[in-house]
Amino acid sequence: VGGGEPSCPATPSFLDELKAKKKKKEEEAAVPVWVAPSAFVCFGSLTVMEADKVAEKEEAFPYLYLLSAVLAPLIFTGRQKQKVVSESIATIEAIIRDSSIDQGEQAVLNDVLAGVVVSMGGLTALTSIVDCNAYLYDHEKLPEALPTTASEISTYLGGRGVQREKFWAEKPVPVAPKEEEVPDKKKPAKKGKKGKPEPEPEPEPEPE
Repeated sequence: VGGGEPSCPATPSFLDELKAKKKKKEEEAAVPVWVAPSAFVCFGSLTVMEADKVAEKEEAFPYLYLLSAVLAPLIFTGRQKQKVVSESIATIEAIIRDSSIDQGEQAVLNDVLAGVVVSMGGLTALTSIVDCNAYLYDHEKLPEALPTTASEISTYLGGRGVQREKFWAEKPVPVAPKEEEVPDKKKPAKKGKKGKPEPEPEPEPEPE
């Protein structure tokens, strides 16, 4: 009753809803599908990089989304619960390498993830845990096994380059097989009609 404004806002029309759904589908289709890397990719030091520079590295976004949640308890907080720290370190260890295979034969994806962990400051955070065994997280001393695990991961991340060079230096260098030289076959003499050989040219008469 009365000529005041309605108490509820007007709902969008059916046409507006269709346009919104269409726009959403177009935006989703514009997002490229992630593909596992076939070669090692380095994104630089992301911790000291300016925000607009990081925003330009769209190829790094899938790795940043994953590792931000994993590294946050180690990098961005001074006090954290033991369980959270332990789970973060265990996750890092699981995604950067396969401990059942040799150093030089790690998957490319694991190598890229290991590189991004370092570029995001993960190596520094792990080293701080190693150097501060008595460092308190949530008023609790870290278990002895945790700094040991952090030390192993730090050693792996810091020595990957040297270990890879050593690994591949011990491998035999593949040599491409030489192609065998095939001697040129002599062309058969041309034959005249009916398979008869062509007559030899008559010798020129000697001068008198």
